[in-house]
Amino acid sequence: MQTIAAISTAIGVGAISIVRMSGEGSLSLALRRFVCAAVGGSPEPNRMYLGRFAGDGFSEQCMMVYFRAPHSYTGEDVVEFQVHGGMAITDMVLRCLLSDGARLAGAGEFTRRAFLNGKVTLSQAEGIMGVINAESRAEVNAGYEMMAGSLARRLAPTLGALERLIDTLEAGLDYPDEMQEEIERDFGPTLRAIDGDLRVLSATAADGKLVRHGISVALIGTPNAGKSSLLNCILHEERAIVTPIAGTTRDTLCESVSVAGVRLNLLDTAGLREATDEVERIGVERARQAADKADVVVYLLDATRHESPDPALLANYAHKRLYIVYNKTDLAAAPSKEYASISAKTGAGVDRLLQQIAALCHTERTYGGMLTEDRHIEAVGRAQRHIEAALAAYDNMPLDCVLVDLRQAYQALGEIDGATATDSVLDRIFATFCIGK
Repeated sequence: MQTIAAISTAIGVGAISIVRMSGEGSLSLALRRFVCAAVGGSPEPNRMYLGRFAGDGFSEQCMMVYFRAPHSYTGEDVVEFQVHGGMAITDMVLRCLLSDGARLAGAGEFTRRAFLNGKVTLSQAEGIMGVINAESRAEVNAGYEMMAGSLARRLAPTLGALERLIDTLEAGLDYPDEMQEEIERDFGPTLRAIDGDLRVLSATAADGKLVRHGISVALIGTPNAGKSSLLNCILHEERAIVTPIAGTTRDTLCESVSVAGVRLNLLDTAGLREATDEVERIGVERARQAADKADVVVYLLDATRHESPDPALLANYAHKRLYIVYNKTDLAAAPSKEYASISAKTGAGVDRLLQQIAALCHTERTYGGMLTEDRHIEAVGRAQRHIEAALAAYDNMPLDCVLVDLRQAYQALGEIDGATATDSVLDRIFATFCIGK
């Protein structure tokens, strides 16, 4: 493949920047520019050399390291230059390499080559981006587990069993008399076991989505119950406007905070009441929509007004994770000990509430084999539907019809790690990667 080059660190001013090349011509291109007496004509792989980059009209003191194929990130010859982290010098080094014959890498092209050369599976590649894009410890852990191949290992036995069953049925088409007994013995138990495995795997998607996207928490309640004050208390800043005037909050505010390694996406909403004008009506409607979509609803009650939960609201959100919380307990005792108590003004009880919400992600458990990516969830669901169709078709349809669904199930599962992924699937995935990765 043609040698590619790109800047692999974020653009900006910093201590160092890394310019990376991959391809058969990487070393020869690098040695055109890198001057170092210790290198000679053949640098030792995996060793960092201090030298000078001889640019077009400039020189740069830098480090160079050479990774010999196949022992590199991409599986090809790879050379990396560590230069001073200025935007101008990094760009000039890259332009020199491009003028010498390298091609600018596309988005995710280094990792795509790693996949094509068998260095990583497709889900491992997605795990790499999961770690890079992580905004919480839970996301880092989940991304690392995927990058380490946990999902690939989780799927391997299921794919193997499905492949063997397909082979058995295909043999049955050629030798129906000889294979009939084996097919009747293996088909039902094997396919039901596969279906059970996929159901267990699908059940991890709910937790996986919370890990991947964070937990959305809608703060709802009547006007002046303290929703905006609670948001400010959690953020330790005056993010939301707080006044004694009822209905101050008219729109939905969203802010994120990390608690126990979990990202909480907090939604401050307008107070729930009969609106007095069109603007407030829109705000109340948005508050209800935010609560409908949220993973968690925190229903604040004002202890100083001795509020009780609205039965209609409780019924509306009975299917959700609903926390009923008395606020302003620094001013008045909560009318009931049945619900949690906090003070958004002093912070009393707030940390405990946040820890309870964050615990929904089970942050101390292993994330291995969890479905966190929408693509993986869709693929497993598609495979399940074909497995169910094959089970239903077995008793009254020819074997070749049953095989259609089994092959489709294998196709769906194989897309997760790339065994059956088409170029269009690869294009969609790697287009989300940054250039240089």
